[in-house]
Amino acid sequence: MHPKFYPNPADWQLERIIIDKEKDELANNNGYKIIRFWEDDIINNFDYVKSIILDLLATTQLETVNVNAQKQQVKKDNQQPSSFKMEKVQRPSKPHVIRGRK
Repeated sequence: MHPKFYPNPADWQLERIIIDKEKDELANNNGYKIIRFWEDDIINNFDYVKSIILDLLATTQLETVNVNAQKQQVKKDNQQPSSFKMEKVQRPSKPHVIRGRK
């Protein structure tokens, strides 16, 4: 909760902080990064928010290029890299609707 507006967060706000930290950890452990902005900054300081996003995009662009190059190499070789594991997922069947007479 934004300290500018909530200097003394309520219990439910403290719980949300813990949940957000858990989400951040889960994302980081899976190779993702969550960026968070205060609503006040989005509304009143959008140029700052935009500059942060653009800076992050610029620093992750090389990483994206490397991933795309690896995908193209896999396509070219028609094989999967050793770090790549594909598993077939069993999808649940659609529920059947049985219509009866009244």
